[in-house]
Amino acid sequence: MTKETKRGRPYGQSEGAAAKKLKGLKELTVQLAREPALNFFDLAKLIAELHTADAGMLRDLPQQTGMSRRRLYYLLAVGQLLGETALSKAEAEEVGWTKLQIIARHLDATGDVSGEHFRTFLKTALATRAHALAGVLLGEDVGSSRAVSFRLDDSARAELNLALVAFGAKKARRGLSGKQGALIKIVRAAMLQLA
Repeated sequence: MTKETKRGRPYGQSEGAAAKKLKGLKELTVQLAREPALNFFDLAKLIAELHTADAGMLRDLPQQTGMSRRRLYYLLAVGQLLGETALSKAEAEEVGWTKLQIIARHLDATGDVSGEHFRTFLKTALATRAHALAGVLLGEDVGSSRAVSFRLDDSARAELNLALVAFGAKKARRGLSGKQGALIKIVRAAMLQLA
């Protein structure tokens, strides 16, 4: 392994050579990022390498590629995970980048990147839907729960939020917390009125 300076440049490498290498890394990253679903494995590894060399190089990637900042940072987490593990490209593609970023976030929060736990998480990811994976990794029983989605205009959403708060939801930094419990209370109250 090469020793590096604080700027990510190996000792003895000229500043021009390091800048040229970074520019080449960024160009390849931009090229792969235009269609991230086609090769997320290599893209994630490149994003992580670029971030390690110079985090500032990621700032303008969303504008250059059309990729959202959120997806960029999800792929960064996946790339960092791939750098810490011996996951093959085939295994990564079987699990998928969405589930890998959930695993990466979980491992980052728990600090446990042991090979045994990681392999267990991969098996769990293969058997679990992405929306339930974070809960399963935390040991929650997701059972047969399903997501419910519906569209509301602004006035209906405001009315719903008032009802949710009245039935126990709490205002959070962005939106409401405890919505599920409050919604169940609303449904039960409505069912009692119907009986």
